[in-house]
Amino acid sequence: GMRIDIGLMSDTLKGRRNALSLSETQLLSQWKRTTLPLRITPNTIHQLRHAGVFKLSNILTKMHKTDLDLRLLRFLHWISDSYIQTDVENQLVSLLVGLEAVFGAGSNSVGFGSAMIIGNSLSDRKKIKENISVLYKHRNGIVHGSKYNSVVLEDVHYLRDMTMKLMINILDLMDTKKLRSSKDLKEL
Repeated sequence: GMRIDIGLMSDTLKGRRNALSLSETQLLSQWKRTTLPLRITPNTIHQLRHAGVFKLSNILTKMHKTDLDLRLLRFLHWISDSYIQTDVENQLVSLLVGLEAVFGAGSNSVGFGSAMIIGNSLSDRKKIKENISVLYKHRNGIVHGSKYNSVVLEDVHYLRDMTMKLMINILDLMDTKKLRSSKDLKEL
């Protein structure tokens, strides 16, 4: 199937960009932005609902946003930003900054918060914290100018998968009132 990434309009890359797009008849690679029609089917609506798109749109339209709402919108911004970065290192940094927008700065805050929200067992949570710790070492090397970075595309794929799970789980926790404020994130 075709992958569709949806982000905030302000997060889209401006100017010329190499976009690979799929039409019904051919694969196109052009130096220009490409917009394709989005066919809305019951399955599309189901997938968008599962991904939390409707819950996020409700947050966007709220007149008075809570600190937790604003954290989630910053999280969404940085996830979207990761998709417009051309270097794998910058994609990794954007995703980790997004996680910091939710949990606060630092490997421990991000690792613990992520582990508690998406980890299913103690061993699963330990593995998530270990992975975040390794990825933070890569991030620090990038940000502080180390000559040797070993960031690979799999690292970005891992973080993208993690951020999607986190967004879905956080929105579900908010929906069921188990998570009411950003203070609750620190008391997981």
